[in-house]
Amino acid sequence: MARGEMMRVGLVQELVKGGQEIPHNYLCKEDGPSAFAIDSNMPVIDMNILFSSSSSSSSSSSSSWEEARNQEKQKLKAALQSWGFFQAVGHGISEDLMDMMRRLANKFFEQPMQERMKVGQSLEGEQKDWVQGYGHDPVEFHDQIIDWVDRLYLQIFPENQIKLQFWPENPAGFRECLDELRLKLKAFADRTLSILAELVGLRDDYFTGRFNDEATMFSRFNFFPPCPRSDQVLGLRPHSDGSGITIVLSDTPGLHFLKDETWHQVSFLPHALLVNIGDQMQVAKIS
Repeated sequence: MARGEMMRVGLVQELVKGGQEIPHNYLCKEDGPSAFAIDSNMPVIDMNILFSSSSSSSSSSSSSWEEARNQEKQKLKAALQSWGFFQAVGHGISEDLMDMMRRLANKFFEQPMQERMKVGQSLEGEQKDWVQGYGHDPVEFHDQIIDWVDRLYLQIFPENQIKLQFWPENPAGFRECLDELRLKLKAFADRTLSILAELVGLRDDYFTGRFNDEATMFSRFNFFPPCPRSDQVLGLRPHSDGSGITIVLSDTPGLHFLKDETWHQVSFLPHALLVNIGDQMQVAKIS
């Protein structure tokens, strides 16, 4: 395979369905950290407190609000300095909308392959466009360890770059639900970036102004089929996110973060959003 080229691999769902022997490229060959922990003290931040403003003219009420907000800011600061991520509650996205998106995503992956492939990845055009749609991440070299996951990968911002041909029409309501959710997530991301700017002593629009309206935003739906050799595969290999921030809405356990040479499993709170500070933001020192 020539430099810069990518190749395609089969769908994990079809490997499982067909009862095929698991190809060696899926089997992990690297030894990772052996220490694992389920940490019950993962940082939890009430974004409603950070997003709110003092609406009372009473000095005592205003003072109480400011104290509560400063406390939450200090919790967020400590979370970013120590972990680099946090679970966000009070984020303003309805539980019904989140539950509906989960259900529709699961229904998509439960459909027959013929229906799923209606939004399958296209090999037409430049290779940088191959990632959108249903399928598997491109493989860059022959001996690469492949993740045990199929996914639906869709660009959701900016508006003029959305490719609706990859947005499923089935199950019914998927497009409409994702359209509503993406607007909510964009608003949440912008408000969160404003808070992060405040933490580092910058003007509120410092980060949002640099990402601006042309900043790209993607939605990734991961599906991890049961594996007969689950102890030898990884749903997603260890990695860092190249994003500004990543927002995770999960309905399955298994996500781990590496901290102090130990992998900590995330115990998700119901309807919380997990916010991970990506590589683009890591250069901003929280002090």
